Amino acid sequence: MYSGATRLIVGTSSFFPIPCPLFTLPQSGVYITCTKLRGECYESVSFLGHRLSTDGEFCIESHLFGFGDEVEEDEEVEIVFFQKIRDNQKFSSLSALQEQIHQDIALAREYHSARETIALATSKLR
Repeated sequence: MYSGATRLIVGTSSFFPIPCPLFTLPQSGVYITCTKLRGECYESVSFLGHRLSTDGEFCIESHLFGFGDEVEEDEEVEIVFFQKIRDNQKFSSLSALQEQIHQDIALAREYHSARETIALATSKLR
């Protein structure tokens, strides 16, 4: 299980240092995660890597289950990585990418429903 915290920069191409105190960053890919935002921990699925099917930019993206608000620039986010779903890959079309994202979300929901992931994540996050 990996965890870490950083400030979220929304919609910018800025590069910024992320402190990495004695933990290993996960490999590029899609992961079952829990994400802490505004003091609440949400079940989530997260992508880490270069967006091979779109702009090629490096990013970390999380889909938070049950979160319907907008995330503001410079908000602190913490992510706990539970299990890798798949490696990063390039898709032949945007619709193929969207279909895979739906499959990733379904798999993550199934994983979360079978485990106490929020309790585990909360114990790892400050």
